Amino acid sequence: MTELPICAHCERPALYQDRTTGDMLCLDHVRLEVRGPRAPVGARAEQLRFRRSESADREVIRQMWEHFWEDTAMDCFGKLYQAADLPALLACDGEQVVGLLSYAVERVWDAVNLVALNVLAGYQGQGIAAGLIARLEDEARRLGINRLIVATANDNPLALYFYQRIGFQLTGVQVGVIPPDGGGDALVGLAGIPVRDEIQLEKRL
Repeated sequence: MTELPICAHCERPALYQDRTTGDMLCLDHVRLEVRGPRAPVGARAEQLRFRRSESADREVIRQMWEHFWEDTAMDCFGKLYQAADLPALLACDGEQVVGLLSYAVERVWDAVNLVALNVLAGYQGQGIAAGLIARLEDEARRLGINRLIVATANDNPLALYFYQRIGFQLTGVQVGVIPPDGGGDALVGLAGIPVRDEIQLEKRL
């Protein structure tokens, strides 16, 4: 069973790790700052095992989605995806799943949609996410598809930084398409930023 981290300052799920203190952090307790280089990208990823998901992985995939997204459904590019319906690539440290990439092959768009990409706090910044995407690129080429697409939200500069650094380009912004919570208020994301807009990117292979 995958052990999911909890924030050092409250009881919410931790999605990131403080590089200086090592503290696990939830969205409420994350702040961004400029930092210099660290270990070479890929150093930790080389020690892990990457594999395709199997039917036995459904529960850990559900746990990972709920940990990071508080849901097992994702709406992007105008389509609703369910975690249980999607193929996934996994990064494993021994028997523990520490990274997950769920994707959808969209032949009508001639694209592979990277629906969800998550790496557990404590394993981030060490090439694991890039390693998962490299394997998704291989899968897309095998299928004869030369385009990856991904959507993120306006509150997530970390994702925008990461995707552009590995070759994705912005293709559009869908303003106001992320619905409010059940009470009618905007969802709250990183550092208390209201989540309202979908930012779309793509990478040509």
